[in-house]
Amino acid sequence: MKDVSKLDFHNHLIPGVDDGAATVDDGVAGIATMAAQGIRHIVATPHLRASLVARTTDCASYLGDVGVAWQRLLDSAAPMEGINIYRGFEILLDVPSVDLSDPLLRLAGSKFVLVEFPFVSIPPHSETALFNIKIQECEPIVAHPERYAGIQEDPLRAKEWLRVGAHLQANAGSFIGQYGRAAERTVWTLLELGLLAYVCSDFHAVGACQTEPAYKAIEKRYGPDVPRRLFSDNPLGILKNETPLRVQPPPRRGILGWLRSRLRP
Repeated sequence: MKDVSKLDFHNHLIPGVDDGAATVDDGVAGIATMAAQGIRHIVATPHLRASLVARTTDCASYLGDVGVAWQRLLDSAAPMEGINIYRGFEILLDVPSVDLSDPLLRLAGSKFVLVEFPFVSIPPHSETALFNIKIQECEPIVAHPERYAGIQEDPLRAKEWLRVGAHLQANAGSFIGQYGRAAERTVWTLLELGLLAYVCSDFHAVGACQTEPAYKAIEKRYGPDVPRRLFSDNPLGILKNETPLRVQPPPRRGILGWLRSRLRP
């Protein structure tokens, strides 16, 4: 597994700007942890509220703080050979529209944008918010759909997001129960339905990074091709502005496999 060069575009390594790395040392240690699990490309994605982007002065101040912290992390991580580090944000869609003309808001300056919804509930017309990103000629990637109660209740609801051109990124820890049984059950269902395009760590610089355990769990169930596409091929395609290839696991035997095949889009 470590021979597969992976790209992780959902993590919180930039120090002192959100609930991730508190210090530069924490950020560098986090990068080392990820590198040990075969992650060679990292897009650091601190939190950002869409509503802040509309407040030009406040947003410029925050982006400036992030830029300074980012440079400190980059300078400190420079001795680590073979690791490429880029910038991006995880944007909370607390308002239905966000101006993404600044390439700093997108993943590694690409057309892809990592977004999330408030956790309490999926807001009404969430697909409209995603479509508002598409009409800016950007590609929305919805972070950790398996953690939303609405998706846990009805995983097929995520198809509404795919219909407007969004993609889904699951958290690695969800596959091994890090976020509870409901998220674990839902993430495997989303994968079996062929709805997931990416898996990332959502690593907050300290504690365990679950990339390697999740990769092995998926590989054990489906073989090497499925995790390679989720952790490597599709994420690396972001750097080339390539739309992700669909990930459709091979059918499982037995009644559960038959039921899953009937639900697939």
